Amino acid sequence: TLKVLTWMLGLFLIFVYAGGVMLVKILTQEDLRAHHEDMHKWWGSVPRAMLTHYVLASTEQWVDIAERTNEALGNSGWILLYCVGFIFFTNVVLMNLMMGVVIENVLDFAKQEAAGRAEREKAERKHALRSLRSIFSVLGQAVGHVTHSEFRELMSNPQVNQQLKL
Repeated sequence: TLKVLTWMLGLFLIFVYAGGVMLVKILTQEDLRAHHEDMHKWWGSVPRAMLTHYVLASTEQWVDIAERTNEALGNSGWILLYCVGFIFFTNVVLMNLMMGVVIENVLDFAKQEAAGRAEREKAERKHALRSLRSIFSVLGQAVGHVTHSEFRELMSNPQVNQQLKL
């Protein structure tokens, strides 16, 4: 589980880093950071852009970031699609992967519990068979049939009663 979650965190960081580098490169070419104060705050460097991507992934202030960046880009709309796509990826895809890992672990635990229960039942059956063999050994019969009178004789024997109580 920890291994899979580490890979998911790594995948998230790769997308945050790649998106940060890409948008810093695009917005540097457009030179929008000099004209809009928020652009410098959100996209002024790769670490700031990575933090902005994290904010987008958390869906905190994503509308404000997307709208103001879109305005700075001349209302072209592609940044809105990018933000929605990024949020979709981080919240839907990664969360589904995480839920898949959790569900897989729950199912594995249930299988192990069922296997343990089957082992306990098998041990109880073996114990019951041993008890029955010891009861039949009191009669002197290893295998065979018990008549009604032999059964009454067995039930009056304290050793047999003790075995049946176990």
